[in-house]
Amino acid sequence: MEDKGPRFLPDDMSSLTPSEVTVDDVEVEEITEEDVIERPKYSEDELTTLVNYIKNMVTLFNLHPDDFTTNVINQIKNWLVEVTELMLLVFYDGTILQAAHAFPLSPVSDICYFMRVPNFIFTVDNFHDEIIFGTVTGDVEGSILHVMEAVYAPAFSETTEWIENIKGNLQSNVHMFMSYLTDLHYKMSGLTRLYVPYETSTKSVEDCAKDKWLVKRLESIVLFWTQKIRLCLADNDQLVPHEITCPADEYNFWVYKYEVLTALILQFNTENYKHIIKVLEKVQSLTIKQLKELMLETIEKAEQTRDNYLHLQLLLEPCKTLESLNASSPLTEFADCITEIMHLIHVIWTNSKYYKKPENIETLLKYFSNEIILVCSNKVDLAKILTSSPRLGIKVCDIFITWCLSYKKILQKLFLYYESTTEEGWITVDEIFVFNQIDAFIQRLQDIIEICDAMIAFGRQDEDTIMPHKPKFTCNNSIELEGMFDQIETLFQTGMKTIFASIDMILNLHEKAWHTVKTNFKQLIKNIEEIVENSITSIFVNIENNVEEMLEALTAIIKYSANQRIRETYVKKIGEMWNFLYAEIMETSKYQAGGKKDRFANIGHYSENIIALKIRYSRLERFVKMLNDAHYLPVHLTSDMVTSTFENNFNMTQKSIKSLAEDWINAWNNQTRFTNTLMAFSISYPGLLECNMDEQTRILIDDSKMIEMLEMVPNTYTVKYKPMKCSYKNVVKIVLDYNLISSSLSIKEMMLFRNAITACERKVSPGIHKFNWTEEVNEVFVMECFKSIKELNMFLDFYKSVCQDVVLLCERICSTNILALQTSSVLTLDEVKYRLEQSAESARHEIIEIFQTITNYTLILFERFSQRTTKVTQPWIEFVQRIDSLFQESILVCVQSSLDKFLHLLTGSGSFRADPIINFGVTIDGAEIRVEPPLSYIEQFLQSLLLHLSDMFMVNFSLWKKFEIEKPAFALSGSKSHVINRRILESIERTRNELEKYLLLWKPKKVYDDVMTEVGSTTTVKDSSETA
Repeated sequence: MEDKGPRFLPDDMSSLTPSEVTVDDVEVEEITEEDVIERPKYSEDELTTLVNYIKNMVTLFNLHPDDFTTNVINQIKNWLVEVTELMLLVFYDGTILQAAHAFPLSPVSDICYFMRVPNFIFTVDNFHDEIIFGTVTGDVEGSILHVMEAVYAPAFSETTEWIENIKGNLQSNVHMFMSYLTDLHYKMSGLTRLYVPYETSTKSVEDCAKDKWLVKRLESIVLFWTQKIRLCLADNDQLVPHEITCPADEYNFWVYKYEVLTALILQFNTENYKHIIKVLEKVQSLTIKQLKELMLETIEKAEQTRDNYLHLQLLLEPCKTLESLNASSPLTEFADCITEIMHLIHVIWTNSKYYKKPENIETLLKYFSNEIILVCSNKVDLAKILTSSPRLGIKVCDIFITWCLSYKKILQKLFLYYESTTEEGWITVDEIFVFNQIDAFIQRLQDIIEICDAMIAFGRQDEDTIMPHKPKFTCNNSIELEGMFDQIETLFQTGMKTIFASIDMILNLHEKAWHTVKTNFKQLIKNIEEIVENSITSIFVNIENNVEEMLEALTAIIKYSANQRIRETYVKKIGEMWNFLYAEIMETSKYQAGGKKDRFANIGHYSENIIALKIRYSRLERFVKMLNDAHYLPVHLTSDMVTSTFENNFNMTQKSIKSLAEDWINAWNNQTRFTNTLMAFSISYPGLLECNMDEQTRILIDDSKMIEMLEMVPNTYTVKYKPMKCSYKNVVKIVLDYNLISSSLSIKEMMLFRNAITACERKVSPGIHKFNWTEEVNEVFVMECFKSIKELNMFLDFYKSVCQDVVLLCERICSTNILALQTSSVLTLDEVKYRLEQSAESARHEIIEIFQTITNYTLILFERFSQRTTKVTQPWIEFVQRIDSLFQESILVCVQSSLDKFLHLLTGSGSFRADPIINFGVTIDGAEIRVEPPLSYIEQFLQSLLLHLSDMFMVNFSLWKKFEIEKPAFALSGSKSHVINRRILESIERTRNELEKYLLLWKPKKVYDDVMTEVGSTTTVKDSSETA
């Protein structure tokens, strides 16, 4: 097994120090077979017995036999067999017992150790004699001290194997070691323990006095005692860094000091201690006098410490009462506690010798100040405050600042009182020394308040109110502004993370690093304040004199007004808003006094002015109400003045509105304006009617409805205007309907409908010559007018519908193709003739049907006109002639369009040649070439096409014959048809020329034609040289 235990140096090197050992000093011995370590060979019973020995010798706290697991037993067996392993350790790892050959890596409460000499083999017989074992607890020094005192020190003292010189040196070293070890162990417990050597306990005083080496050793021990006693007596100050000492700590310190001194006095009274004193007195040692003086001083000091803690005990109960107070406790209760404690301190100063000294009583007063700081600090929940309760933080800090200031004020008053009432005279207290910590604590509380103010202003954290969302704006650069405020919040949250990371420093007055954190945070807040101020300026630059937008912007950023610096800018902008509202009030006042007036469509003069004033002041009233209802805004000095100005102007406006209503009533009472007739023919627009109402009367009527809605006049006037309003509407309706008809007719149409218009004018005539506005218009008259106008309008609508249908039918004729020839292949001449005849016949039937429809429309229209007259008028004859001319022209357009399309069929269009239409046959009869059909036949057919179309479509289609009226001045214009016909003949001529050119190609082949005949063929054969 690999040796993991410690290694020892050779015997000849054990006395060398590490610096004296070099590589050259170590001799490397060659390992031979004789150097192989012998391993023990145990029987099963022997090994079990040795394991049980070790189990029985293990001493650990709360050890139970069942805790020895198989793993622990195997480790013990392994240690017994592996003689190179020098140490076996048994300990608890948590609640599990463990055994190992090396120290554990994690802390344990106690360890039981077993040690052997290197390569030593234990047997059942020698185990108890050779084993080295013991138990070490968590108090290592105490364990060593206990072993030394109980085992080694007596052994060293009682041994007789060494000569006196060596034994004396050893004893001196042991005493020095034990002295330092004893001091180290008990110093950690806060006690002073004097080491008393064992070697004098078994000897008499006379024997010890005879041993000069022993006396020297005792004198060195006494010198060490005197040193430690002096240190103990001189330790009167509580030098605990980074802690705030309060009266309770001072009391505990003197109690502890009394216990230490009492422990020393008890040691003075032990037999061994007295025995040493007697020995040194016997030899008249110089050290004994100094020791006795220190012993007396220790007794006196113990009495003084007892007196101190008994006096300080008076303060414990009042301090507990003070600690029970919280932020909600009344200030008077706090002041009573402070006064009571201060009186007790004065009693202590009066009766205590120690605290009679100015420096000691000032220290106690400083501890009293620290008590105030601790009481306040323990009541400040910084985690809660900095997380979500800034208002609570401000409230609590303000209360504790008040407490601290009250504490200072109370103590200063009591100092003056004691100085004036105490016979001995009160000391002159160094207030800077006493209140220094209080002033620093107040500053820390002020720092917390500044952080809480910043949380409310920039962090949107306020537990008392529902904090708004991030600022939203409606101005042009709203996105830029919202992004800027998002940046502000991000910066602030970064700063708050730093503050929260330093939360333990805030109220710790000994943490100087807080000043750096606070300075950085203040600089961050300063930068944020500058950004917010610039943003506010930018917001109001883009708001152009709009109170509502100003209020919206101020509401959006109100949370930033919690900051003192920003609040000044914020209040300034509130003043600008009130000043702008004041300017609008004054502008409205000028408007009311005179000048340009607002104008509204379809509203009369009186109601127009009333509404304008109401709108303006309703708007101003809404603004004033909005600003007065905005209680969350800081109050501005100009708000009361602006509100008062608005109320004064509002009262004046109400008087003006009332005056306008009275003017409307006076104008309505003037009856002379209502004598005009209802209607009259217009002078400016002949043939049209006008509503013959006075302009002023019309204004009154227009105002009447609005005046009624505004409830500005009595109901008696509204009863008057309603009938007139109804009459006015009826007259206007009649005039508009009549004028709509008249304005839609041309002069010829006016002559055509003269009789119908005259009949309508007879119905309207009473309104032109008889009725006026002083009485209500007769409903029968109104209904007759509407009926007559409606009948005339229906007649005109039918007339226009007929004309429109006639035009559509004529357009249909124009688009008809008479010579529609659909060819997908070449046709014979007879097929072309047949298809063209079929197309022309179909078009003829369609035109006849259209002509019949037009004739029927004209007859129906003639019947309508016949109902209003018994004779045919000249306008009607002209109307029929126009229809007849339109029909004849449409037929002509149809014929010309058909010929034009047929021409394109023959000649092609643009760069595209025409497709073949008629199939030609070429017959060779001997020497004769014939074309069938002859081109002359085709030419004759096409020349007769125009004449045939004229005979077919331009005969027997005339309305003037049916109505027996004069024939219209219409002559067929065949110029375009002749041009088309000529172009068709030209096309035939081109075709003839091309055919002749084609036939000329056959003349060079005439020899071939001769050979192909019977006679020519015989002659050719005979003339040849061939014999067969």
